[in-house]
Amino acid sequence: QVTAQDVWVNVLPCYHVGGLSVGARAFIGNNAVYEFSGKWDPQRFKVHLQNHKATLTSIVPTQLFDLVKANIRTSKYLRAVFVGGGHLSKELYFAARALGWPVLITYGLSEAGSQVATNSLQSLQEDTYPQLEILPHVEVQADQEGCLAIKGTSLFSQYAVMKGGGYVSIDPKQNGWFQTDDLGTVVNNKFLQMNGRRGDAVKIAGHLVNLTRQQELWESVTNDSQSVIVATPDVRLQNQLVLVSSGQLLEVCALVEKYNERAGGSEKVRAVYQVHSVARSELGKVKKQEVMGLLGF
Repeated sequence: QVTAQDVWVNVLPCYHVGGLSVGARAFIGNNAVYEFSGKWDPQRFKVHLQNHKATLTSIVPTQLFDLVKANIRTSKYLRAVFVGGGHLSKELYFAARALGWPVLITYGLSEAGSQVATNSLQSLQEDTYPQLEILPHVEVQADQEGCLAIKGTSLFSQYAVMKGGGYVSIDPKQNGWFQTDDLGTVVNNKFLQMNGRRGDAVKIAGHLVNLTRQQELWESVTNDSQSVIVATPDVRLQNQLVLVSSGQLLEVCALVEKYNERAGGSEKVRAVYQVHSVARSELGKVKKQEVMGLLGF
C-alpha cells in the first residue's frame, strides 16, 4: 500500500534489518528516504518528520516511549509508523494513539527479511488494541510448546559463521521452515498473537512466570521503561524476580512497592540492583547477558 508519493524517514541503523528494510521498501516503491542522523532526540525527530513531509517511518518501542513521555504529537503528514524490534504494551500503544501517532505494530526478524505480521491500516480507524495480520508472503505455525516456525519467500538462505580465516555456511531450515525462539498463537491461519520468547518463562516456587508479561505489568503500573525485570537463582524459590535500574534508589523502591501491590506472590520483585546504566542495543533491546553479568550471574 505504498505509493510513489510516500516519503520515508529512517532513524534506524542501516546494518540492522529494521533500517535496511526501509531502504529496500523505498527502492521498490521509488520513494525518497531521509536519514535521521546524530543522537536520538524525540523533539528533533518530530521536526525532521515535519520538515521532510514524511509519510512513513519505522521506530522501536523505546523511541515511541520517549515521544509519548515528551507529550509530542504526530507530524500532520505521517500516515503510518511501524513499531517493531520489541514488545509494545497496550498502555503505550493507546497513549501513542491518543497523541495521533498512526502506530502499526509489527512482528519480524532478520531471518525473514523484516516483517512477518503487522496490524492493518484499517485498524487505525478503530479504538481497540489491534490484531497482527500475517503477511501474504509468509506462512506461520506454532509447535506444541508454542514456538513459531516460519516459511516463505523472504526467508534467509543461510547463516555465515566466522571460523578461522574464513566462514562456514549453515542452513537450519527444515523443509523450508525456520524454527524461531518466539512464542505465539496463530488464530484462524490469519492473525498472530505474540507471547514472548522461549526462555522468558521461569519457575518460581513451582509457578511458571513469564518475564515479558511482568515487564509489561511493571511499565504499565510505574510508567518506567528504563528499568528491567530479570530472574536470578534462589535457593528457596528456585528463581526470584529482581529489578535492575539506573534510577534513584529511593524512587525506584517506591515504584517496586507500587508494582508489588499488583503482582501475584510469585511475581513480586524481591530485590533491586542499582546500576550505572542498563545495557541496551542501539535499537533499545536489553542486552540480558551483559545485565546478568553485572549482577554476577
